[in-house]
Parts: sequence; structure tokens; C-alpha cells
Amino acid sequence: MIPQSSRVDRFQSQRSNSVTSTPATYSEAKSNALIRDNYRCMLTGKIDATAYIYRPALREQLGNNPPPDVDDTECWHILPEYVISGIQNNQENRIDCPAILKVLERFGGISHHEFNEHGLHHWSNLMTVQLDLRLNLDRLGVWLDPVKGLENTYTIGRRHPGIRSDVPATIIFTASAPTLPLPDRRYLALHAACARVVHLSGASEAISLLIDEQARIGALLEDGSSAELLGHLCM
Repeated sequence: MIPQSSRVDRFQSQRSNSVTSTPATYSEAKSNALIRDNYRCMLTGKIDATAYIYRPALREQLGNNPPPDVDDTECWHILPEYVISGIQNNQENRIDCPAILKVLERFGGISHHEFNEHGLHHWSNLMTVQLDLRLNLDRLGVWLDPVKGLENTYTIGRRHPGIRSDVPATIIFTASAPTLPLPDRRYLALHAACARVVHLSGASEAISLLIDEQARIGALLEDGSSAELLGHLCM
């Protein structure tokens, strides 16, 4: 029988060898996020189903007494892909890019140069979350408020108390290895601020429709209609 410590060491070695230093695709980004997040949702702790099925070493590590809670997960980009892609591709001349840059820099203290330097799929912009929880985050029904003075600690905000009541009130992020960067609290703070403004302004239904449309086409709208919401946030 292989000692438990040997199985864990083997699993840790396999995990470190799978890291992509500069991920260029969603698949590589998700793999990186899963490795950092120990193959589980950062908010609920549920184990990624694909990793659980296809990684025997992970199943050995988790054991079955009690059985682990397993579910499908996705890699969530805190700042959306369609926003950062437009900035990276030097599309500042598009109608809605000035509004985006204004939101990032004025309210988030985030320079658009960060994305040119680190890329869309940098660790700081990634979180492993359950499949349906990603939709709650995208639609601004759930958000994370950074706790002042406590590093990597957040309280969960909800549009209504019944939305994802299974998520703990306070979340503390940890990484599987100390060298792997955790999500950037500025990005999460900006996401939380946008969620609060949208709900206070009564624009929740409009933002849901806009997010669904942009997710469908995978890009910012050329006619500038997506700038209307961002412009409102800048006021």
C-alpha cells in the first residue's frame, strides 16, 4: 500500500507540472484556476466534477468518508472577457471603450495597462465557481465585498437574501501554493460597486439583458449601446 504522504506528494507534483505561466485560452486559464483553488469552488467548496472524475490522485486525497460534495464548475473572469479583450486589442476608439476605461481607473484604481501586461487570463482575474453561481455573479445578483484590514477576506452581498443562501456570509481565499496569486481585491470591489449601483438605480433587469446579449455574441456592442450602462456608472 502506498503511504498517504506519498500519494499527496505525487498529487502535488502533478499539479505543479500542469501550471501554464501565460495562459492564452479559456481552457488553460481554467486549469490554472483549478490548480490554485485546489479543484473546488472558491465560494462553496464543492469539488470540480471533471477533475474528480478524471484525476484518481485527487479522489485518493479526498477519500470517501464522508463522500466529497462534487459539482460542475467554471472559471469566472471577475472583469469580463469582452471588456478586457477590447482594451487588449487597442480598440480604445470604439464608442464604449472610453466609458470602460473611466470606470476602471476612476472607481477601481485599475489601469488598463495591467491587462496588456498580465493578459486576460491572469490569476488575479480568475475564480473557480460553481456553474450556476457564475451566472449569479455575472448578473450581479451576488458579489464579494472586501473586508477592510483583512487580506483575502470578503463578505457576500446578495440582491435578495434567498439568492445563493448556501454561500457562507464570509469567505477567506487561500491558494494551494503560496506562490500562486489570489484574486485582486480591487477587481472584486469594482464588481461589488457596480452591483450596488445597478440595483439601487433599478437597472437590474436591463443589466441582465445586456449581459445575456454580450455573453451570446462574445464582444462589446459596436453601436455603443453597451456604453449606456457604463456611462451611468461613471456619473
